[in-house]
Amino acid sequence: MSTIKKNPSTATLATPARQRRGHGRATLQDVAEQAGVTAITVSRFLRAPAVVAAETAQRIEAALLTTGYVPNKQAGQLASGHS
Repeated sequence: MSTIKKNPSTATLATPARQRRGHGRATLQDVAEQAGVTAITVSRFLRAPAVVAAETAQRIEAALLTTGYVPNKQAGQLASGHS
């Protein structure tokens, strides 16, 4: 049985922050981090605000304003298969 040698350059390090792809727009993840919730919660709030707790909704609204998030309709259509 052979042993696998680990390359020190591939050792597990802290993962770097995700780089934006040049558009510079805020993402759902940016809003979620700002509000202290998950991206799924932000998405749920955008689709149906009534299903999110009032305190959480206030934090998300503040984060939306702070980050300047604008939903990308084309991305939403692609994700939903209605393009």
